[in-house]
Amino acid sequence: MKCRTWFFAVCLAVAPFTLASNEASAVEATEPSLQPALLKGKVKGAWAKANGALRGVVSEFRAHRERGGAAEHFKPSNTGLQYARGRIVVDVVASGDADVLLKDLQKLGMQKASRYGVVVSGLIPIGAISQAVELQSLRSIAASFKPIHNTGSVDGQGDISMNADVLPAGGFDGAGVTIGVLSDSYDALGGAAADVSSGDLPAGVNVLDDLTSGIDEGRGMMQLIFDVAPGVDLAFHTAFNGMADFASGIEELAAAGADIIVDDIIYFTEPMFQDGIIAQAVDNVVAQGKAYFSSAGNQARKSYEVPYVPSGEPLFRDLDGDGSADDYAGELHDFTLVGNPNSDDWSQAVRINAPAGSPTPDSIVTVVLQWDEPFASAGGSGSTSDVDIYLMQFATIFSKSDDDNLLSGDPIEILQFRASANCSQIEILFGLCVPYGQYDLAISHFTGPAPGKLKYVFLQGPIEIVTAAYQTNSSTVFGHANAAGAEAVGAAYYRATPFYPCDPSAEFTYDDCELNADGVDTAKLESFSSAGGTAILFDKDGNRLASPVIRVKPGVVGPDGTNTTFFFSDTSRDPDTDPEFFGTSASAPHVAGLGALMLEAKPGLTPAEMVAALRSTALNMNPRATGPSEDPDGFDFDTGYGFVQADLAVAAVIAPPPPNAAPSFTADPMTGAPAEEG
Repeated sequence: MKCRTWFFAVCLAVAPFTLASNEASAVEATEPSLQPALLKGKVKGAWAKANGALRGVVSEFRAHRERGGAAEHFKPSNTGLQYARGRIVVDVVASGDADVLLKDLQKLGMQKASRYGVVVSGLIPIGAISQAVELQSLRSIAASFKPIHNTGSVDGQGDISMNADVLPAGGFDGAGVTIGVLSDSYDALGGAAADVSSGDLPAGVNVLDDLTSGIDEGRGMMQLIFDVAPGVDLAFHTAFNGMADFASGIEELAAAGADIIVDDIIYFTEPMFQDGIIAQAVDNVVAQGKAYFSSAGNQARKSYEVPYVPSGEPLFRDLDGDGSADDYAGELHDFTLVGNPNSDDWSQAVRINAPAGSPTPDSIVTVVLQWDEPFASAGGSGSTSDVDIYLMQFATIFSKSDDDNLLSGDPIEILQFRASANCSQIEILFGLCVPYGQYDLAISHFTGPAPGKLKYVFLQGPIEIVTAAYQTNSSTVFGHANAAGAEAVGAAYYRATPFYPCDPSAEFTYDDCELNADGVDTAKLESFSSAGGTAILFDKDGNRLASPVIRVKPGVVGPDGTNTTFFFSDTSRDPDTDPEFFGTSASAPHVAGLGALMLEAKPGLTPAEMVAALRSTALNMNPRATGPSEDPDGFDFDTGYGFVQADLAVAAVIAPPPPNAAPSFTADPMTGAPAEEG
């Protein structure tokens, strides 16, 4: 018997005896207790409707209250969740009429409730969750993981790097155009009035909904837009109150008169292979004539995507609470892709690295696993397969995600934990903290039909695959940025573009300000900018498509690293001391501002015409070495059609040239990878 076979079949059954002996029996429809949860079996009863993150919060909350703590002073150990004074943001899927669910949750004290499709989002008292899981109108309830940003007196440099300072005769500033922005907050820090006074923002920003806490990334995005298009009007809606509120906010901005909408947010729970409710909202407003731009993401190609291969190797855990890890917990996925009994790689080695620069660094690590089944929260009956993911070291489970996917109907598991150099033993025991080091990721198919395809994305934290042979370097653009109507925007540092003055003799010269191999200036993609190519396998009602649909993402690349008055911090990449805004969170608003110039130049310009002009005039870029081959028309899944050129894009809508035809793809039905381009 091979060593790895022994490791999974025997060591997992007996090695973690210290923890296994403390396992509790399956939780029925009662309050969950705070107990070692690393090897605890699948939850049963009404509490199975709640995801693991929410059950953990309730357990901690009960312990806090039992110690005499006030509800409003409770603070979950998982800082990746959204909570405020005894309440937590949740996404709830209806079992039937979502309006009935909305009313039921409001009776339990839910605040800021929004409904979109079958999903209700809002802030619910943690103490009311035990009543919520008993609701007949509720199919599933999940803690809403904090979404991530795809992170005047100060002049930005984005307009120069895009060549927006040499527009066609007459000039344009976006006058008469309204841009709606979705991010975390607009004025939680209280600096908006000063930005208006200094001329870095226009007066009269229409704030539809804001957060009382946040880092005001939305205001930072608005400063970048205003630098490019100082004549625009601006509107804002937070995207941080759950998925239904985000989707509703998109349509509320459109109803409030936004001509162009831009966001820089990704929710972990957005579907990869289907258009979820946020993507559906994007397509709805684009159909109304509103252009939509979204940050492509900052995950580079940190994704693993393969067909599921049954290894024949079982995983054993204690599922019945008898103290013995002898219960079948699924068949492990074979990472070698060979699917034969001699295979010995039923885990994938990963390393969690301590960030440099801090003596006691902490990080939130998030791995999102999905498989090719439809989402109940997006539409349709939902997943019929139950798949789980584990983080292990020497046969001990340090973190896991094993929600009941048949009950929730969503084919997703989110592995999220705090990584630290200073985890206490009790934090490790309760799965609250994972020390930095090397671990194994394992995926098990627990029940239901075997999935056809698996895909996970490293969305947060310093985690990387150790074994290069098992790196697939797959797409990381998914969710609403991959919607048909959204123009996903990649990022290139503004000083690494041919339009920004480059003086090789200057004291501060960015090392990427150089000629490419052909001797022609081009823009250089930021190393973190996300790659497209994620296949859509289901329609919005959950029906499998006759063939996969692969969309042109990202469409274009815009500048990042430009200055704002406050966001985020100064770096040594440029000579000034002003804060610099990096990431596709910065490139998307730059391109949205360019869209306003184009719309002013040609009132009535449709979203399709705007996108076609941006793509047809973009400066071709070199894709990553790990990316697919470049299309003859200049498109690739790393850089899209290339870096935007404002002067040419505006000129194109005034007297449009023949646009580049968007490439079409045929896709491998298992991997979703393009088989040919044309």
